[in-house]
Amino acid sequence: MLELRKLSTQNLLWVRTTFYALGHIALFYLLWQFDLFLLFLTLCVFAFGGFAVSAYAHRTLAHKTVVWKNRFIEWILILGCVGSGIGSPLGWAAVHRMHHAYLDTDKDPHSPWRIGFWRSYFHLWDVKPEDVPTKFLTGLTRYKQLFWVHQNAIWLLIAFHTLPFVIFGIDWTLVTLAASCLGVHAMGFTNAVNHWAGEPKKIRTTPTWWLQFGENCHEFHHKYPRSYSFGTGIYDISARVLETFKFWGIVDLQENKNYTDNKE
Repeated sequence: MLELRKLSTQNLLWVRTTFYALGHIALFYLLWQFDLFLLFLTLCVFAFGGFAVSAYAHRTLAHKTVVWKNRFIEWILILGCVGSGIGSPLGWAAVHRMHHAYLDTDKDPHSPWRIGFWRSYFHLWDVKPEDVPTKFLTGLTRYKQLFWVHQNAIWLLIAFHTLPFVIFGIDWTLVTLAASCLGVHAMGFTNAVNHWAGEPKKIRTTPTWWLQFGENCHEFHHKYPRSYSFGTGIYDISARVLETFKFWGIVDLQENKNYTDNKE
């Protein structure tokens, strides 16, 4: 395993905040223009990023409930995670493991009960690499590609939004920015709304399946963190897509509903 001190990377917080602001401007502009084609593209890019975060950063890396057999598709999902605005999938997964282990305590990196509802909603939190216990990195650094993405997450995020402008023009950059804005609100619902249920450590499930790609089934997920599926039917879109991928021989899935210990 790579040493923890080698996981240091540039601070993504100011970069994410800048893109959050640009994303909201882009989304309001596209809604004002009401170009149906660009709005459709925005929803497609948003759906791709949302699935990438839910299926790869969350279920594959953080909880190890999905094993990918196709490295090309895996790489596409890694880049989708970066483009969605979460930064490094490796770093995100380590922080998410901390969230499960230290739910709503002083060590929970993004609990709305610790840092406040709106800071949690807009991801205005930052965890220094040296503050992440090594036990939460188990299995995450075995791929050099993931480590490279972690170290270059800022530049990959900038490229995700600037290359469409260079190749296709400003409209396509507006699309990627607006899609990332929707992703901010999707993750905000998961981090803040699903965890703000009247008292700490009480988790709610919301009906926003169309926004959260299964992350809305949060109560089930915290009870059974080692299950690849969080909900049934359309309530967990990511799980249904993963089941289709399994039928095609692209992934293996783990379903362990007997596992209730939130610690990795």
